[in-house]
Amino acid sequence: MVDNLARKLDNAPKANIEISEAPVKWCSVSLAEMVERGKRLEASVFDVEARQAWDLINDNKYPITSLGGVNGLTTSYTCGRFKRIWVKKSEYPIYQPSSIVDIKPTPDGYISKKTNVNIDSLRVHKGQILLTCSGTIGKTSLVSQTLDNAIFSHDLLRIDCKNPVDIGYIYTYLKSKIGSQILITNKYGAVITHIESEHLDTVPIPNAPDAIKSKINDLIIQSYALRDESNALIDQAQALLVKELNLPPISEIKIDTLDKSKSVQTFNVKLSEMAGRADASYHVPIVDAIVDILKKNAAEVTTVGDERISSDIILPGRFKESIC
Repeated sequence: MVDNLARKLDNAPKANIEISEAPVKWCSVSLAEMVERGKRLEASVFDVEARQAWDLINDNKYPITSLGGVNGLTTSYTCGRFKRIWVKKSEYPIYQPSSIVDIKPTPDGYISKKTNVNIDSLRVHKGQILLTCSGTIGKTSLVSQTLDNAIFSHDLLRIDCKNPVDIGYIYTYLKSKIGSQILITNKYGAVITHIESEHLDTVPIPNAPDAIKSKINDLIIQSYALRDESNALIDQAQALLVKELNLPPISEIKIDTLDKSKSVQTFNVKLSEMAGRADASYHVPIVDAIVDILKKNAAEVTTVGDERISSDIILPGRFKESIC
């Protein structure tokens, strides 16, 4: 009976959506749309801002095309699921999808070459747009020199632009408030819980002139080139620090554990060093080992609070935020 009603309502004239400019966000929803959305009445199912974003895109001055699909601007793919074999160290560092928005991403760990997957298929390549497609969906980044050839897990959509001039333009669109809202919602404003490659076929994007695309693309590529330069300088600074302090790789620093055969790390702490703390997390043997190495290398060990190092150390007080 409900299905028959839904079909009749689908054929009925659609009511115009009224959107208020009042501080309280609201909109009117037709009965046909409510039934089509699975008879859901929660306001979150009918996101007002998402509906406004779709209206803005449809009313823009440039022709609309799709982000994916045969006639779209991109192709995309995800990798199949696989069970990881973790090891302490290997030539295959793997990154988590959430780290794509970090300026200087660090690997989550290392996987063994025995992992039952084509590891090279997990690598991302310079010029690709990356998109988190599960969990917190919609996080967007661009592969530059820093992440080129890096290994990521399957929960990441790899987007390749058919025209190189579109790379920065599409990246900017997906990073914008309007683009991100359209990406993670459908035309009714319902939130998408998982993104597959096929989802991009239904995502509209204004097809701006090449002159505009080129200008935006140049700015984005330049910004990522500066990030690459910054990361290279950070690596140089860290290498210089390690060399001057004569520090060995941290993996080679030995700590005095009670039983090295156990997977759980156990160690002794002198009563004079307890500082009234009996929790193991307060006592970190690797720190003591590093300090000992610094002292042996004739380096002066001080604290951040030393007036030669810092003029002041402050911790801002708590406050209640007032969002306007």
